[in-house]
Amino acid sequence: MKKRIIVLIVLCLCCFCATQTMAIPDLNNQKEKLFEKINTESQILKNDAIKMAVIKKTTEIHIINHLTDWPLRPDYYLISDINPQPYIDKTLSEDRDIWFVFSENNRWRIDWDAARRPLKYIGIHSSENMAPEEINEIYKGQYIWRYSVDNDPYVKGLEPHSGHIVNGKEVYYPFHWMIYPDGTVVKGLDSSLVQTKDGLCPYQIAWSLGNWEANCESFSMTFILDNPENDTPTEEQIRSANCVIDNVKKVVPSVKVAPHYQFNSQTNCPGWSFEEWGKKLH
Repeated sequence: MKKRIIVLIVLCLCCFCATQTMAIPDLNNQKEKLFEKINTESQILKNDAIKMAVIKKTTEIHIINHLTDWPLRPDYYLISDINPQPYIDKTLSEDRDIWFVFSENNRWRIDWDAARRPLKYIGIHSSENMAPEEINEIYKGQYIWRYSVDNDPYVKGLEPHSGHIVNGKEVYYPFHWMIYPDGTVVKGLDSSLVQTKDGLCPYQIAWSLGNWEANCESFSMTFILDNPENDTPTEEQIRSANCVIDNVKKVVPSVKVAPHYQFNSQTNCPGWSFEEWGKKLH
């Protein structure tokens, strides 16, 4: 009888072990599926959280001296084609404003203007006597170079885009104001100011000074001259420039007028005689 009981116990133990052995693969499969689901949902939640952060930041921005309606910004890359994750990582690692913008149709682009800083300068330039459209085409090359030749891994190979819309068209002006010899002021980039926790910042950043930090904290003004290196602006140009400068100083009294060469030793812009005629600027 005892032998029968022992045999039954052994058989039961064998059956139990066999059952548990067969269950292990099922448990592993379940765990893998669960982890896969968690990872997928986490990524979705992360992307949604970032989208909400973008929306939140956009709705909280307050524009001072609002000259135009909030422009519709261009969308470029489908998430399914080009993954924005490197830009997400860049944003989080640098603890800064959003470097990219999502749209409702899952397209995205880089937002260069997110690097804006409190306004400190009005950078002064001189340019050849050309129409604004010609100036725009020339300076588009800065963006093409930045996206193709430069070794920044976050932009190399992407389609060049500025995100700056003027009259419904994307532009690459490096100037907020272009002042012609008769005193006419042609508006380039949006010269609105954005209220942030750090202060009043340029709404659109001009790629003008050859110094990215200085670009982020400045407006940009150019005098259109026949011979930019040697000519002196007309009295009409000086008068118009001072009207613009005075209007900016009403909002940011501490802003300083500074020549391009102050930020970039590789240029003499706005010309050899700036030290003389620059004294006329307020």
